[in-house]
Amino acid sequence: MSAQGGATGSVHVNVFGGPGSGKSTMAYAVAAELKARGYTIFMIEHDMRFVMGLCERIAVLNFGRIIAEGPPEAIRNDPQVIEAYLGRDDDDDANGDAPQKETA
Repeated sequence: MSAQGGATGSVHVNVFGGPGSGKSTMAYAVAAELKARGYTIFMIEHDMRFVMGLCERIAVLNFGRIIAEGPPEAIRNDPQVIEAYLGRDDDDDANGDAPQKETA
């Protein structure tokens, strides 16, 4: 889906829903070309390599709430993003999944 127009006729927005889900190099090439032409791309995507390689600004949602917003490097290192999508080291302990120490 795309939208064009505005008062000056120079607004170009393209909306992609999961373009990287098929690991398509064609989808990446199309999105990269649109970006190079100055189009704004609104993307809903879970393939973070796809997103990090293409986007200048990223918003990360967790349960419908924005938890981080910024350039790829800031997102990659954001503690809330890491916790929400990778989990914490102590998550296993809380679930009783941590390895138990042997007792003699």
